[in-house]
Amino acid sequence: MSIDTQFLDWFNASITVENAQGSSSGGYGGRTYSANGPQSVLARLEQYIKKVQSRDGNDLFTKGRLFVAPMTATSSAAAVTVRVGDRITIPAGYILGTSTQPRILDVEQLNDEYGSPMYYEVLV
Repeated sequence: MSIDTQFLDWFNASITVENAQGSSSGGYGGRTYSANGPQSVLARLEQYIKKVQSRDGNDLFTKGRLFVAPMTATSSAAAVTVRVGDRITIPAGYILGTSTQPRILDVEQLNDEYGSPMYYEVLV
C-alpha cells in the first residue's frame, strides 16, 4: 500500500510510536515496549476536546487527536500499527495540556478499499 504524495502534505508533524509488548518481568506492572525501538512516522496533530468512554466504561475527555500514517517516515510500505497501550512521543506544544508522551485513550484504524490501513485516528 502506498499513499498519494499529495496526501502526505496533510501531515504536520513527525512522531514516534513504540508498540507495547506486555508487563515488565519485575512484577511492578511497568509496560515493556518493542525491542525494535521507536518508529518515526508522519502524523497530523490537532487540538480536539471530546467526551469519550474508555474500554472499562469510564468517561474521559480527550485533549487531542492524531492522524497517524501506517508507514515509517522512510518507507511507503505499511509497517506501523498503533494500539491503546502503545507509547507515542509528540513534539512539545502541539496539544495543550498534554505531555510529549500522552496516554492513548482510543485508536481507530481506517482502511482503504482493499483492507490496507490508510491511517490511524488516535485520541489522547
